[in-house]
Amino acid sequence: MDIAEVTRELKQLEYNALTAEFNLDTASIAAIMDDGFVSIDAKQVINKQTELTGIYNNINRRLNEGHTVDSFYLDQFRVDLFDNTAITTFFTVTKGRIKDKPYENKRTRFYDVWVKRQGVWKLVSMQATFL
Repeated sequence: MDIAEVTRELKQLEYNALTAEFNLDTASIAAIMDDGFVSIDAKQVINKQTELTGIYNNINRRLNEGHTVDSFYLDQFRVDLFDNTAITTFFTVTKGRIKDKPYENKRTRFYDVWVKRQGVWKLVSMQATFL
């Protein structure tokens, strides 16, 4: 596999997933997640369905609190490739508003693990650190 091609493909998948999240489109996110997906946070390991519910509830809560994301980009995007497994690390940098007060350059670090099965990349694990 060509690392440049894999990097472009995974960066687009990550970007699409975050766009879907900000649009409350959990169906699009579910489509890229492996059935055995796990998310890791400081308190627990979370399965696919619990993660999708959490994404929906978190974004819905943020919208109800007047927190919107106007734009974002991926910074310091890196892919480490091991046969059919890839690890992506990057920051999301967001610009938006919280109760009509603008903010910019809010950074979140991501560490994601992808596996290519039958020619399709699937997200198998994710960890996000809010800075």
